[in-house]
Amino acid sequence: MRGVTLRNAIDLDRFGYRPQVRAKLRAEYGLNDKLVVGCVARLMAQKNHTRLLDIFAALKKVRPDSCLLLVGEGELRAELEAKAARLGIVQDVKFLGVQSDTSVWYQAMDVFVMPSFFEGIPVTGIEAQFSGLTCVFSDRVPQEVDFSGNCEFLSLKTDAKSWAQRIWQEYGSNKRSEKSRS
Repeated sequence: MRGVTLRNAIDLDRFGYRPQVRAKLRAEYGLNDKLVVGCVARLMAQKNHTRLLDIFAALKKVRPDSCLLLVGEGELRAELEAKAARLGIVQDVKFLGVQSDTSVWYQAMDVFVMPSFFEGIPVTGIEAQFSGLTCVFSDRVPQEVDFSGNCEFLSLKTDAKSWAQRIWQEYGSNKRSEKSRS
């Protein structure tokens, strides 16, 4: 039996930073001049989207022009939509469902956030880094996911306001964001 060595299992042509795709998608969805936070994950308890909505609500107080992209589907969708409405952020949260090509959505984002309760090594976190994104993970995500040096790990015990401030700081220091603003 022969094996094949894959030096890089992420397709750089799809997941590498593509400014033309970014510009097109951001224009199409009205995301220009917005801080776009995103997460690609099933809408299930372990991914902790409930906390992500709290964090995003805190971010909206600092950056009212923010938008949250949630790529994925799951049993918690209706509950999360209701919570977004209760928090008064529903107009700025886009529930995008299952997407046949997630690579384009990373292009639209400025910061990838995953406040999971537990994870293995999340492939979406790796894809986000290949797309040039800074990632903010919970401390329950293994630090081995950080191959780019562009990841922050925050405790789930840290309040939503502190998470929001960290996301804002990461956006401001993100080289890709600087390119998109110029």
